[in-house]
Amino acid sequence: MNNLWFAPIISIILLVLVGVAGQSAYNNYISSSSEAINVNNISSNIVLDYGYYTGEITGFLTISEDFDYLSARIDFYDSSGAKMDNTAYVITQDKAKAGETFNIKGFYSNKENPSQAILTVYNEFGSTEPIYTLEMKL
Repeated sequence: MNNLWFAPIISIILLVLVGVAGQSAYNNYISSSSEAINVNNISSNIVLDYGYYTGEITGFLTISEDFDYLSARIDFYDSSGAKMDNTAYVITQDKAKAGETFNIKGFYSNKENPSQAILTVYNEFGSTEPIYTLEMKL
């Protein structure tokens, strides 16, 4: 009966250990997924034309592992760092296979000149936690 006070303490310690182990496994998964993505030949041709800045960001994204779902988008930012209204969804793919290369083509059209674009890659539909990001100065 005197040893029952150990039960809550051991339970709390076990819960903390499970939480730490789970977070560590998740961090390793994200790191591994990020290393499986290679982006190359990124270029931008956004120019002022008839009062609007128009053009696109192009490049290639290659994966070295399978993903059940893969999506990517490009968000544009002004010189103050504020996110602009323009978002280009450049990849939405179910069952992406290792070795596949995806063409990135994000179109931009706005009266404001973007100074930065960020490519963000997700591996779950509706996720807010990217597995890869690439910042581009324009």
